[in-house]
Amino acid sequence: MDVRESYEYEICHLDNSILIPLSELEERLGELDKSSHIIAHCHHGGRSLKAAQLLKVNGFQNVKNLQGSIHAWATEIAPSIGAY
Repeated sequence: MDVRESYEYEICHLDNSILIPLSELEERLGELDKSSHIIAHCHHGGRSLKAAQLLKVNGFQNVKNLQGSIHAWATEIAPSIGAY
């Protein structure tokens, strides 16, 4: 789950990631399945850490925060998606 803003998502994103900006997450919790595994990410990790905490408080148990988020992914794993 990508918790960045839509303009950031347009710059680069992970395939099959669901975009729900952190500012909208609380009101959109119903769009997510509490039984699925969710990996939250943002640009560097701050917003996704908050998102993971919010999900856990709301009964989501299989939640992880992608360490280093999209920046680390783009620089260390998949440079083809581009870093910003």
